[in-house]
Amino acid sequence: MRNFAILLISFFSICRSEATLIYSSKEDQFDQVKVIKAAPDVFTDLFKNLEKMHSPFKYLQEAAPKLRAVVFKKLPEDTYGAYNPILDTMYFPLEMQDGTSGKLLPFAKLSDSKIGAIYHEMWHAYLDLVAGPAQNELYKYFISQTQTIYTSHGRDFHDEAYGMFIYELFINYAQLWKIFTRETPETREKLRNSASMKSIYESSFHSQIFGYYYSMLQRRFIDSTVNLPESDRKKIVNLVLRDRPPYDYQEAFPEIFFAQE
Repeated sequence: MRNFAILLISFFSICRSEATLIYSSKEDQFDQVKVIKAAPDVFTDLFKNLEKMHSPFKYLQEAAPKLRAVVFKKLPEDTYGAYNPILDTMYFPLEMQDGTSGKLLPFAKLSDSKIGAIYHEMWHAYLDLVAGPAQNELYKYFISQTQTIYTSHGRDFHDEAYGMFIYELFINYAQLWKIFTRETPETREKLRNSASMKSIYESSFHSQIFGYYYSMLQRRFIDSTVNLPESDRKKIVNLVLRDRPPYDYQEAFPEIFFAQE
C-alpha cells in the first residue's frame, strides 16, 4: 500500500501537518501532466461497474464532486494514486488514463489493486472534503479515536489505517466476486455454505491493520503499533461503506445479485 500512499510532486514543499504527506522528487516531469477538472465525470464508468458488483461506491460519489481536479501525471513506479489536501486534488499515473476519452481507464482495464488504490485515496478525500466539513458521526468518532488511542500523530496514523482497511476489504471482496460470477447457481449455493470461503471472506475484516506516516525529519515511514480497533472497523463498514460488503458472509453474495447479470 505504501507504494501509492505518498505522491511525489516537485512543486509542493509545505503540507498541512494532519494530512497525507507530499514531498519533492526530481523525477517529476511538468510536461507529462494532464488535468481533468470535471472530477465526477472521470469516475462515471468506475461507479457504474462498482454498483453492478454491489461494491461500495457512495462515499466515492460524495467525494468526487468536491475535488477541484483530477490530475494524470508521471508518478513513481507502482504508484497508483494520491490525494493532495492542500489543492483538493487527486493524482493518478498516466497509465491509468484512457488515451481516447482522457478519463480514467475503463473498469475492465483496471486491476483490483488500482481500484483498491482509488478506494484508499478517495477515503482521504472523503474525510477531508465531506466528513470533516459536515462534522458527521463518522468524523466525530474518527477524531475522538485519534486523540485517545495514539500518543502522537494520531490523525496521520488513523487516516492511513482507515484507508488500508477499506483497501483490504475491496481486494478480498472483488476476488470472491469474480469466483461467484463464473459459477452456476448450484455451485454458488455450495460456495455460500463453504466454511473455507466464509473464512477467506471474513479474514479481511479482522486482519491486522496498522497506520503509518512519513517522517520528513527521519526520511522514512513510521509505523503505528496500534492495530485498528474493531469499533473503528464497524464504523467504517456501517457509515462509510454503507454495509457493503457486510460482515455476514451469508449476506455478501445473494443469488439475486447474479440473477440480474
